[in-house]
This record gives sequence, structure tokens and C-alpha cells, in this order.
Amino acid sequence: MAFNWLVAFKVIPWGEVIAAAPKVAKTAQELWRGLKKPKAGGAAETQTADAASLASALPVAEQLRRLRAELAETQAQLVSSSEVLRTLAEQDEKLIAAIEALRVRTRVLLFACAALIVACGWLAFR
Repeated sequence: MAFNWLVAFKVIPWGEVIAAAPKVAKTAQELWRGLKKPKAGGAAETQTADAASLASALPVAEQLRRLRAELAETQAQLVSSSEVLRTLAEQDEKLIAAIEALRVRTRVLLFACAALIVACGWLAFR
């Protein structure tokens, strides 16, 4: 079981992940900031075949009310999705920082072990 995890972690290109983490976090933060601000301009209207058939059956006021409700629901879903993306980006930053710290510690331990081996070898043959 542990062997599979080791293989999986060796396959991951950590250098690329670490290099891309700040860009991912920055993009998520920009997305979050952009979604929090209400936009002044209106969105372009698109109609499908269902919308066209609905338009002929309902009065304009009812169509407008339904479209506004759908728009509000879509915006709420978008804000919710952006919150999830922001949280994931923050977790990604923390994970990358922890991995970097572990990488540095591992390298320090490797050099310390190598120094101890050399010292033990020197003492044994002295």
C-alpha cells in the first residue's frame, strides 16, 4: 500500500506544481474579486428553442420575472462556485508551502546523514 503512494508521489511533477501554484492562487483571487463586484452592464440575451416557445405562451412581464429569477439563481451558483475555487486555491497554496518545507527538511536531513556516515567512517578507520 505504501509503495503505491510512493510511486504516485514520484510521478507527480512537483516542480511544475510548485511553479504553477502562485498563478492558480492569483487567478482564483481575481475571479473571486470579479464576482463579488456587481456588474453595471447587462448581459447579452440568447434564446433557445424552448425559450422561444415559452416567449410566445407567456406575457412579457412574466417572462422578465422568470428570467430575473433564473439570473439571480445563476449568479448565486457562480458566487458559490467561486468560493469553492478560492478555498481550493488557498488550500493549494498551503499544501505547496508544506511540501516545499518538507523538501527542504529532507535535503537537510540527507546532508546530515551523509555527514554522519563520513564521520563514522573516519572514526572507524582512524
